[in-house]
Amino acid sequence: MDRNIRKNFNVTNVATNPEVKDGLIGTHSLQQFTPEVNASTHGAVEVERKTLVSSVKSGLGPALNIIGTGYAIEQDMKDDLKTGTAIQKTGKSAISAASEVEQSLFDGEVAEGSLALAGETFGGSLIVGAGIIIAHNIAVSHLAQSAKHEFTSITNKVGRWFKKIF
Repeated sequence: MDRNIRKNFNVTNVATNPEVKDGLIGTHSLQQFTPEVNASTHGAVEVERKTLVSSVKSGLGPALNIIGTGYAIEQDMKDDLKTGTAIQKTGKSAISAASEVEQSLFDGEVAEGSLALAGETFGGSLIVGAGIIIAHNIAVSHLAQSAKHEFTSITNKVGRWFKKIF
């Protein structure tokens, strides 16, 4: 195979996937910046490379979501680290992190779907989406608090059991 094919022929790079994401976090290469599809002809996709500024601007939503999730995890962990043994603190912190990440991912997907349907539903999907997000976050927060309480209870029981044995 000729390794100098670019010298011998005019090669045009094309993407074959018309469903290209448009966010900073989803990029896989600093040189590509996930462009929007301009046209699709005979299975080939024509794209125009984005600038760094436009990629950062389109990726602000996911970036702010990640920052918000990090802040929420940090606030939850402050409370988790106040009481309990080292194992209990670690377990409660892990439960907090898992619940916050799950809420963030779910909220993002519901918000994206609500925004996508806003035109067809005359904005009704935004209200329904907000209601779903609020109800989901309340349920997940309650479940996380219950899991933390149960985890603390179980570790206390296991600790008492080990003290009886040894």
